[in-house]
Amino acid sequence: MKIILSLLIQLIFISSLFSKVEAVYINNKVQISWNNPKHIEVDYFVLERSKNGIKFKEIQKIDAVNNNGNTIEYNEVDYIKLKTKAYYRIKQIDVDGFVYYSDIAVVNNCSNAKPLFNLFSKSKINRGLKNYVGKNILVILLDVKQEKFVSKVDLLFENNRLITTYISDFLPTGEYIVIGTSDDKIYGKKIYVNGSHTRHAYTQSKK
Repeated sequence: MKIILSLLIQLIFISSLFSKVEAVYINNKVQISWNNPKHIEVDYFVLERSKNGIKFKEIQKIDAVNNNGNTIEYNEVDYIKLKTKAYYRIKQIDVDGFVYYSDIAVVNNCSNAKPLFNLFSKSKINRGLKNYVGKNILVILLDVKQEKFVSKVDLLFENNRLITTYISDFLPTGEYIVIGTSDDKIYGKKIYVNGSHTRHAYTQSKK
């Protein structure tokens, strides 16, 4: 009953004024980003973390910047070694004392990249994705050379595989494994990148 009540409270206070909160795990730290809500005077934000997506604890307080009606991007880092995954959300307190919560962002441990590399040879890796469509998903991708790439993608499940219909950064055409993502459904899945849909690349080379 307590769990159900907690979830209901979260849903009541989630505000459409928030942009999507994004979190990704790289090099033993979680990078979290979000944009300020426009036309609201925010006093401060609180970054919260959870192990199960239900019970959250405060880990950092961030003073808000006067936005003057403009969009401001906030970026924070949580130095933590994840065993599997963690959940993050942003608590917003405005100058009148009203409290709002963002949607919850899920982050996975990228140390699973090495065993996932062996999955390139498994043809049934994308089971359970029939009719899947994903928009503006943050991903960390591993290619056959074990190089990592970070990008935002639109995905479509077609002909028994996930393919990109849009990707924000340049990536060579080919197959990749998803080793970090803002959408749990595609974690560990294989995707096919169409290079003609890409732009500029941010690459993390293996040391």
